[in-house]
Amino acid sequence: MQQVELIVGSTLDQAVGWVAEMLHDRYTKAVKAHGRFDMAFAGGGTPRALYSLLATPLWRAKVDWSRVGVYVGDERHVPTGDPRSNFRMVRETLLDRVLVSQGNVHPIPTSTRLDDDAAAYEQTMRTTLATLDGMPRVDLMLLGLGPDGHTASLFPGSRALGETERAVVGVGPPDAPTERITVTPPAINAARDVVVLTAGNLKAGALAKLLAAEGSCTELPARCIGPLDGEFTVVCDLAACEHLDRQALRQGIVTRRL
Repeated sequence: MQQVELIVGSTLDQAVGWVAEMLHDRYTKAVKAHGRFDMAFAGGGTPRALYSLLATPLWRAKVDWSRVGVYVGDERHVPTGDPRSNFRMVRETLLDRVLVSQGNVHPIPTSTRLDDDAAAYEQTMRTTLATLDGMPRVDLMLLGLGPDGHTASLFPGSRALGETERAVVGVGPPDAPTERITVTPPAINAARDVVVLTAGNLKAGALAKLLAAEGSCTELPARCIGPLDGEFTVVCDLAACEHLDRQALRQGIVTRRL
């Protein structure tokens, strides 16, 4: 059973601060090892708080963003300027405020057919990243967690959950107004580090199911996470942990309170 480290902050700010410190540690090690740090960014309100922190003067001074490769874990199939765009949120909250090299920034294309854009992004990842077990490998994959247990744009019952060959696919999530493009479970699990950042009592039920001893990947997509050769960390605030039953947690979970 894979070990999962559960980091619990008293507040969202405390949880986000821990992720920023962890990101800096992995950035430093990656740059020392191979000269750059490749990260897949997540959309959503909770990651937004992390990006806003990283854009502050204190944190801007800690990272040489010209050495950072920027990827996106999933995207709505809308123009990059659309308010619903994950990349637009990452750009406005962080990338526009740091000295990032534009050649290292890789948004998911959304200008042609869904499947063609997904294939193009997979090609980008495969030509710019190292690989593990045939999958492109980022140094850090940041993910969120939806109330229904989805992560990236992997939704309950999605055919993408059974994907074994493709690193990126187009999906049509149920009851959603837009199609999406997402990294697949094998691409997530190729990462050197996978971090799920979540907060708030609306996510408490999904988090409890993610960490439970029993559960289905099809019903709760976040349970598909299991890095092949990397670390899996879940970071949350106290509100997101309110439904955790310590006796019902799966084996291999190490919990740390901040």
